[in-house]
Amino acid sequence: MFENGDRDTHYILLETSSEDEAFDRLNYMMMENIKWHEEEEKERQQYLRERQERESKLPLEEQKRLKEEREMESKASKIRQVFFCNGFTDEWIKGKRGTEYYVVRRDKKMYCHPRYIKEKRAFVIESATNKQDAENEILKVDPDIYYMDEPEKEMLKRLDENIMANYM
Repeated sequence: MFENGDRDTHYILLETSSEDEAFDRLNYMMMENIKWHEEEEKERQQYLRERQERESKLPLEEQKRLKEEREMESKASKIRQVFFCNGFTDEWIKGKRGTEYYVVRRDKKMYCHPRYIKEKRAFVIESATNKQDAENEILKVDPDIYYMDEPEKEMLKRLDENIMANYM
């Protein structure tokens, strides 16, 4: 049995001529992994319960704001994932508004920033063709708008088509 690590390194975990011994070791490793994931899920559920309890004591407006912020972050993450699936990487860029998260085409000829517009409850894609323009916030705003209330599957499909047509 072996394990693949980073940068093509390999580790021998068990050398044996016994199929039963190899199976037992593999079964043990699998059960340990399951236990670890179950413990992680318990901790996550506990964290969510505690967060819910803390937030239930807040004013309703603050509860609503926190919920919307989490929804926005979740949607932003999914938008970035669509870029990553199209071969983009990520980079933090310091601009006039502070340091912001950009998705960058691998050849560094396209810098995109999904920007959330709170008043519209929607995202737009801002882009620049080089890092200097991104830093100076000389950005082109895509006319397509991706609304929070739009069905997610359709929105992400439309975004994917837009990336292929305009950013590749």
